[in-house]
Amino acid sequence: NGLGHLHHRTAHAAGAAVDDPAFCRGLAPRFDAAINQHVVYFLDGNLQQVREVEQSSLIFDKDHGNTGGGLFVFNDPAGARLDAAGNLYISSTTTIYKIAQDQQVSVVATGFGAAAGMDLTEVSGFPLLLGADEATGEIVLVQADTGVKTVVGTGFAGPVAAVFSSNPVTGDLYYDVAEPTRIYRLPDPRIVF
Repeated sequence: NGLGHLHHRTAHAAGAAVDDPAFCRGLAPRFDAAINQHVVYFLDGNLQQVREVEQSSLIFDKDHGNTGGGLFVFNDPAGARLDAAGNLYISSTTTIYKIAQDQQVSVVATGFGAAAGMDLTEVSGFPLLLGADEATGEIVLVQADTGVKTVVGTGFAGPVAAVFSSNPVTGDLYYDVAEPTRIYRLPDPRIVF
């Protein structure tokens, strides 16, 4: 049921001159046991690609995107999160995608006006995504394993990100929503499940 695969295309030494300036739209770090290094994935808004920076200072472009000529296109990628299994979730305009460890790309959920920044938690035993829809002003919970979406907040003015958070003293859970000029703290959205 996958949409395509991602493959390494080009490696650049970090700091080396390249003719494709990056516009970082989202970050997702992880430790890659296969290469025994820390890796950071970032979403390049200029190239519409996922790029990978290894601890060894190599930057890898994935063979897909609007300019990659591969099997897959990301349209304005904005949010990136990794789950405990190492799957990378990306919000990209109308859709949230999952890139599995084997680089298989699949759709998690669709129907967003302009999917923006998102967060992920696994406290309930499965990946649960919290996403901002910049176009509709909604905050949406998405069950990553089923794609079921639940609107948990409305009326925001162009929200650009939503994250799970907690009070370090009381342990109370919240979610924070960032608009272009302010940040809101709201009650835990997971109570709807």
